[in-house]
Amino acid sequence: MNINKGRKGGTMKHHTDLEALQPLDVDNCENLMEILDSMAQTSFGGRNTGRAWSVLKGVVDDPDCALVLTLSGAVTVAKLGRILGSMISKGVVDAVITTGAIVTHSLVEELGMQHYKAPPALSDDDLYKRSLNRVYDSIEPESNLEALEDFVRGAFSNLASDKAYGSFELIRHVSSRIPACDRSKGFLAAAYTHNVNVYVPALSDSELGLYLFRYTRYHKSPDATNITHDPLLDLSEYARWMFSRKRMAFLTLGGGVPRNWGQQMLPFLKSQDKWGGLPDGANLPKIVAAIRICPDSAELGHLSGSTYSEGITWGKFEPSSKENLVEVHCDATILFPILAKSLLDYIAQGKK
Repeated sequence: MNINKGRKGGTMKHHTDLEALQPLDVDNCENLMEILDSMAQTSFGGRNTGRAWSVLKGVVDDPDCALVLTLSGAVTVAKLGRILGSMISKGVVDAVITTGAIVTHSLVEELGMQHYKAPPALSDDDLYKRSLNRVYDSIEPESNLEALEDFVRGAFSNLASDKAYGSFELIRHVSSRIPACDRSKGFLAAAYTHNVNVYVPALSDSELGLYLFRYTRYHKSPDATNITHDPLLDLSEYARWMFSRKRMAFLTLGGGVPRNWGQQMLPFLKSQDKWGGLPDGANLPKIVAAIRICPDSAELGHLSGSTYSEGITWGKFEPSSKENLVEVHCDATILFPILAKSLLDYIAQGKK
């Protein structure tokens, strides 16, 4: 057989204008980092994973690029909280935008309470009767949430009265009351310790928001403080923070409100500039990269599945950054730990 002949009998061509794929040779890979490097030369979801890894390395290699982490879904019930804490503690993450549910479940964990595997022998009716709240295949006991509300009410009572607070301020204050002995690895404790803001744009859509509602509207004790939540303070602080950055990148797990809330500010500020509403001397950062890990597809029509290319049409991203916009269609509980561990190892080894 003449291997130099093509299927039609002609001479086999070497397409020098194309980039060749490479076999994934795990025998020659010493660690996860090298496997991820090699995956960028493969196909399908593997190639996107390799591209995401490459972009993340570029972000942490740039000391002037701030990484914003946006989170939706029950990632703390899924036990990813310590990974988030490590990324904050090692200086990888500079701001977090998330849901009130993620904060609620993280507080449960960081205060020493447990989540459990859902018993397959029990029906949802049985779980309800036993006050066991199901999150897919896991359990958040109602007793955890009752204990958490007592803890949160105590935290609220120490806030200054007759004052409005953004969600980032409320969460920082509540997180400050996590016992010092439990602050070594948790997501919220790390954010508090390292002064990283945690924004919850839809705070009222969570147990934590409902605790605040009950505290401020019902069952108030005589010494309860009179506090309010003002979500516009979050926007103001996030905009102020952005003015202090040269470049920014996003790492998104899931989608939803946190994803859009973080991305919408730049086009808004650009439009504000047209009205002369920016502070004197304010400079807008450039969004240079974004990585999204989410199984949702664009044809579903919702924000979680929408593409970064669609975001370009809204001015959320610049066409020049298109090569650094990576979408990996995968369950974040599978892929995120692998990327996070590799990134932390990469930093520990001096970003070689």
